[in-house]
Amino acid sequence: MELRQHRRDLRKRAGRRSLIYANVLLRKDEEWFVREEPGHGSWKDGHEYWPVTRADLDPHYDRVERMMNVQKYPLDQAPYDKTLKTLAFRDAAQKLGLDWNLVNLAVTFANDGDPAMVGEPIKEARPNIHGRTRLTCKLTGECDLGCNHGSKNSLDYTYITAAWHAGADIRTRHEVRSFEPREGGGYTLDYVIHDEASEGTRTDTSRLDRHTVSCDRLILSAGTLGTTYLLLKNRAAFPAISRALGTRFGGNGDLLTFARHCTTDGPDGRKTPTSWTRRTRRSSRARSGCPTRWTPTAWRASAASTSRTPASPSSCPGCCSRRPRRRVRCCSCTASACARRSGARHPAHARRGARRRRI
Repeated sequence: MELRQHRRDLRKRAGRRSLIYANVLLRKDEEWFVREEPGHGSWKDGHEYWPVTRADLDPHYDRVERMMNVQKYPLDQAPYDKTLKTLAFRDAAQKLGLDWNLVNLAVTFANDGDPAMVGEPIKEARPNIHGRTRLTCKLTGECDLGCNHGSKNSLDYTYITAAWHAGADIRTRHEVRSFEPREGGGYTLDYVIHDEASEGTRTDTSRLDRHTVSCDRLILSAGTLGTTYLLLKNRAAFPAISRALGTRFGGNGDLLTFARHCTTDGPDGRKTPTSWTRRTRRSSRARSGCPTRWTPTAWRASAASTSRTPASPSSCPGCCSRRPRRRVRCCSCTASACARRSGARHPAHARRGARRRRI
């Protein structure tokens, strides 16, 4: 529990992505390092040219693997040989005649020269920054979120610990707010300190005292989103930054994300819905032929204004009175879903229900 709490605090203070990742260390395949000539690209009106080769990166791959102490999953040793998903993956690949292999993982399964053992204390050449004893992989399946037993060789156990032993000043709970070039060279940074005592209470962070530090070299390493955010926020101090910064962003190939209520800056500077949202709304009304977008809120207001008398079906001509339970939309909402959410019924459906009761 002490190790879990200490590492949770470091995640809050030093950044989550340094600890939460899938711990798989693959080398980019040589076939990806394409060097095409203009006019002979692999797609229309474009070509791809990598400025480096796989051979250029191999020494750096070697260095990182040594620091991260990569190991392969010991599938040939008990009890690791009983993991059903790994066995099923292997058997499926063999059945299809495909090659499969165990990849390099930043996980400690065994101490150097010893066989893999579950929950064995890890022998470290120097104490880690937490000052806690780590254990070899216990097969808890929490690799992606962060191992609470220290089996995962994450950034805090590797590079941060190495920097700490080398005398680096590691400041947690310090948030950079702005930075700019310093006259005569170097940079100045403004930051605020988030007090641990105020955690859990509402705090106006804009009122926190600002502190300043200067440096000769500045390295931004706040992750894909954090670094981009800092650069965009301080663009005024760096007019040469490309306008392409922040564009062409994509998540992992296995991640599906939905965006809602997207807006763009209009010519007058006001926020307006994106063109995709406007097209969707126009097309939905055009398909249904309904000028009114019924919503649970609108229907509740209509029901309140008409007391117990349902509104005339002419208020929503036709689009929601035809097979309402089978249609995807009733103007802008599904009729049955609208009734469930609001506790009321659409006027056309209420009229239909009253007709059935009279019969």
